[in-house]
Amino acid sequence: MNRSIKTIILLIVLLCLGGCRSGSQGEIFENEDRLKESGDSYSFSNKVGEVTQEQGDVDFSGFSGVYTAWYLTSTSDTMTQIMISGKIKRGDFKLVQITSDDQLITLWEGEGNKDMSITIPKGEGSIKWVGRNAAGHITMKLEPQVGLEAQPHGDLFDEEE
Repeated sequence: MNRSIKTIILLIVLLCLGGCRSGSQGEIFENEDRLKESGDSYSFSNKVGEVTQEQGDVDFSGFSGVYTAWYLTSTSDTMTQIMISGKIKRGDFKLVQITSDDQLITLWEGEGNKDMSITIPKGEGSIKWVGRNAAGHITMKLEPQVGLEAQPHGDLFDEEE
């Protein structure tokens, strides 16, 4: 009987260690409600590159969480082009658009080249990176349009983690 109790306690501890971590950055990847929120929560093991108002080119490893690459402000419904290319070597990574009317659109995931037209509704939105222990390279370019402002989150590479 004593051995059974120890086994049950050990199983409970293991389950809690493996599954009781709600709110962890790895769980953000699948949580659409969390992705739509304005605050970022992320970590990188390593990152090299640059994100400007029109483009981003980044090599990274150990990326988990959600990072807003661009805050978008549009004076009217605006159509623009976005070019995305990259390759994720490990983990999961996607690029998502959050619109001013709270829609989540997955623009790119995993690898390959993608050129597409996207609509930026009037108001404020964003383009975010979402990762779960991801490593790889991403390049993205947003065509400038009259009435559309894309503001980078800040200098990702000056932040102290």
